[in-house]
Amino acid sequence: MHTSLYIGPGLGIGAGILIILILLLITFSFGYRLWYVISNKETLTRDTENAKPVKKLFGPSFYLALATSFLIILTFNPSLFGGESEGIYSGQIFGLPIWASIMLIALIVGALIYLIYVKLIRRKTLKYSYSPLHGILLLGILNWFVQDRLSSWMLSIENPLPIGILGGFIGGVLLGQGILWLKPVFFNTAKHSLELLDQLLSPPTTPNKLERLNDATNKTLKNLAALIFYLTVLLIVVYSVSYGLLSGGASEIISAGWTMVLVSVGAILPFLKKSKSSSAYSDINQLFHHLILDHYHIGKALLKRQIKGVEHPVENGAVSAVLVTGLARAGTTALTRTLSERGPFRSLDYSNMPVLLAPKLWAKFYRPSRKEQQERAHGDGIKVGLASVEALEEYFFKVVTGDRFVKKDRLVRHELSAEENEQYRRYFKSLCKDGEVYLAKNNNAVLRLPSLLAQNPDMKVFVLVREPLEHAYSLYKQHLKFNKEQAEDPFVLTYMNWLGHHEFGQGQLPFDLGALGDERDREKLDFWLERWVEYYGYVQGLSGVTFIRYEEFLASPSQVLERIAKATGMTINAEDIPVFEKTPEAPSGFSLDLASMAQKVYVGLG
Repeated sequence: MHTSLYIGPGLGIGAGILIILILLLITFSFGYRLWYVISNKETLTRDTENAKPVKKLFGPSFYLALATSFLIILTFNPSLFGGESEGIYSGQIFGLPIWASIMLIALIVGALIYLIYVKLIRRKTLKYSYSPLHGILLLGILNWFVQDRLSSWMLSIENPLPIGILGGFIGGVLLGQGILWLKPVFFNTAKHSLELLDQLLSPPTTPNKLERLNDATNKTLKNLAALIFYLTVLLIVVYSVSYGLLSGGASEIISAGWTMVLVSVGAILPFLKKSKSSSAYSDINQLFHHLILDHYHIGKALLKRQIKGVEHPVENGAVSAVLVTGLARAGTTALTRTLSERGPFRSLDYSNMPVLLAPKLWAKFYRPSRKEQQERAHGDGIKVGLASVEALEEYFFKVVTGDRFVKKDRLVRHELSAEENEQYRRYFKSLCKDGEVYLAKNNNAVLRLPSLLAQNPDMKVFVLVREPLEHAYSLYKQHLKFNKEQAEDPFVLTYMNWLGHHEFGQGQLPFDLGALGDERDREKLDFWLERWVEYYGYVQGLSGVTFIRYEEFLASPSQVLERIAKATGMTINAEDIPVFEKTPEAPSGFSLDLASMAQKVYVGLG
């Protein structure tokens, strides 16, 4: 029989493996907490910044984790209690020794008891709510009560085969649909499990480490308890429908193997139904992004693996990296992509998502087609695909700095430490092969440009400048566009926040460069003009950067690339570059004084 027919059982096996791995993780967290208490007594009392006491070092979850560790040991080592697997069922679940069977049952019952304890006793409330899972449970109960009558009826008919086939098929459909209905429980369990792993990987000096670890363990246990309970209910119902109906008369005609095939075929069907989600990212894709990008300590562990053994020697006068920056909508994407296509550059691209800090490791598992696919979300005619260079390096800075430059209402300037800069150099060097130069587009680079330039004299920085009124109007339109898109698909906002894209939309955060203006109404053009004046007024005073006019790049892209080639000493093909067509727009409704101030800055940039 074709192996694809075993999707139904395969899902069950996958869920079982997931549960075992999570249980092992919880068990390890128990051991870690015990070690932490013994070896770090002096660090347990307070968060030095917030003076917050650590609470509940050994709550109910601690003891449940302890019990779970014994269950796992007994299940996989029954010989500790003298158990053996014998008889015709040797090596199968039915052949497990009595001790192991008791432990498995205790695990399920214990999870149910803990769930009831958390949901009912601690909260002291009982809320009734209906979900599709309740329908499955009711169907199982109904089937249980009418089982004898169904069996008698099947024995009385001449050919029970069609009914038996239908029973196995319906059981499979219930299995597949039930797993789909359980998707939120699966997803939450996975998210909290990764959060637990992230906390385990955090340094021992992390403020309130134990409290955070306990909180992550509690959430993981609660979701795991719910998952085990619902899966148990689902499997009981599927068994009673599939095998219960077949046992009434068709079991002698349909073997257990064919019953499994029927269940597998039925389980496939619910997964063939097209999702109604309007997001460009599927639910499983969104989950994977959350699991990787939400957890900075896991990210640091991946980064450590990526840069291990990487050196970054630089010859005298050679350029190791080229940075293209500027206020968003200044043409940074177009210039970066043109350079990437015509020079010896290496950059991060969409194929590296979401494992941005370990692209070498990710490339071993993920090798997608790199053809251009569709116009990017900005609606500006630029097509993007998995090979498209994009501003993805900012996630590195978010992780290594712990988001210290991201405040509630603004992005602030900061300096990179020598250690952080060393990690950065090893990181971008790890992306490049011999003879390649790292190329990055990063609009947030202004926040750390002085320290970047001071510590990396072999880096060339090009800042794009655009006519202020037209530039501000373009930012304003993009803000309205992304506001609407993020309202329709919240994952767009989450995605942009991960990558540090706070240029526009609901997550817009202005750069605080020392002279943050008073205008806070993002629905006014003056807000965006202020952003322009603040940004370019600041970079105007920086040394070590080269300014490129957006309008010049549109009209004479070959000349711009020749200038960059001369400045970097690199060989860049500047021939036959198509001229970019752009129709200027005439905005209105702005402060004449602010526009005049912006124009003076623009002229002064040369």
